Amino acid sequence: MSGPPQPQPPVLEVLDKTSIKIKWEGVSCKPAPTNYAVSVSSWTDGTKLTRYIDRSGNAHVDKKDANIFGASCRGITVVGMEMGPSYKAQISVKQGEKWSLYSDLSEPCVITNPDPPATPMITVHDESSFKIRWLLDDLGCEPKATHVAIAWKAGGPSVTYLDKHGGHHTDDVPVIDKSAKEVTVRFLRTNVPYKAQMAVQNAVGWSKYSPFCPPDRIAKPIQLDPPVLEVVHGDRIQVIWEPPKLGLPCTAYAVALNDGTVTLYLDSKGAPHDSKENASIIPATQTSIMVPLLLENVPYKAQVASRNVLGWGPYSGFSKTETVVKEKKTPMLEAMAGDDFEIAM
Repeated sequence: MSGPPQPQPPVLEVLDKTSIKIKWEGVSCKPAPTNYAVSVSSWTDGTKLTRYIDRSGNAHVDKKDANIFGASCRGITVVGMEMGPSYKAQISVKQGEKWSLYSDLSEPCVITNPDPPATPMITVHDESSFKIRWLLDDLGCEPKATHVAIAWKAGGPSVTYLDKHGGHHTDDVPVIDKSAKEVTVRFLRTNVPYKAQMAVQNAVGWSKYSPFCPPDRIAKPIQLDPPVLEVVHGDRIQVIWEPPKLGLPCTAYAVALNDGTVTLYLDSKGAPHDSKENASIIPATQTSIMVPLLLENVPYKAQVASRNVLGWGPYSGFSKTETVVKEKKTPMLEAMAGDDFEIAM
């Protein structure tokens, strides 16, 4: 009778800084398997060391000190592992009195601290506070992340560490449950560039901190990018702009249109006025406006500004110019337009 089939390689999973879980699929054969054996190999500085596992999860250099596992067993937690070496495992299956060849080596597994997480996101919440948010999917690490720590800078080089209520600490680093998803930092000042970074903890240890996020301020709006002008239906221009990407929520917009001689200010329906005071503001939900009844062959360009609860920001630079040009009919089309045609049936 030939020996049992060679098993598939097992799967390794890091549990903590000293433990690895080895899991395997059962082998299907007749007669049914009676036992499994497990070995773990490690590589340190190019040197391979193979050890054999007992039922307590201890690893032994001598195969005689190891144990075999029952036919229903599908995994063992190996203890006494170290951070740094690359571990791979193999299993063998017993059928009657015969053992199979050991499986191919598993995929490598290294016990190491988690990688730095993605940069946290900060947004201005109101006139005196920020919200710091993170995405759970961006904390991807094995074992799974359990906590985060948040470092905070307020314009200068000094760093404080935030607790779950947004309180500041300088001598200790508060640990925040990752499922909190956000922290609110209150009692902040205007016109100060604030930014944050984050570290993540799992059963192995702490990662290094992420990079700092781009700074943001509690302030009047910054200058927007120039709008884009599009000629629509040949006789009107649509002004389109992007909303502010940072800062306090926008509460309104203003749009100015220049014809090369004067600047006109648009109301919410696109009607131009020569005085800012006569032009109504444009709602924050609106990011484009149609300007009708424009003169032909005049190069128009536009600017846009936004407002928040602290006031108006500066107007953007001018857009590229657009010109309304009336389409002229060709002589043949004009003749056709003036003639009556009969269609013979």
